[in-house]
Amino acid sequence: MDLLTTQAQELRLSATLEINELVQSRLVKGKDVVHLGFGEATFPIHQSVLGAHSRASKNTSYMPVAGLMKLREVCLDPYTLGEIRWDCDYC
Repeated sequence: MDLLTTQAQELRLSATLEINELVQSRLVKGKDVVHLGFGEATFPIHQSVLGAHSRASKNTSYMPVAGLMKLREVCLDPYTLGEIRWDCDYC
């Protein structure tokens, strides 16, 4: 007797969990990994980003789909390279 319905048996692992398992597999093999899966940042968060996040999180209304412009600008600032500047209208 099957414990799961046919439909439940056909379900796949979520993409997020699949990424986590692939990352763990690579780490166990001693490979370098920059984990970009949900909730798994392996690098420090810039202090200005933490501050902006803290201030923005106090607003519980719906935000713009692309995020707050000021927060987007703060997030991009550490990635300014020489004369190349990311344009927030496209991020």
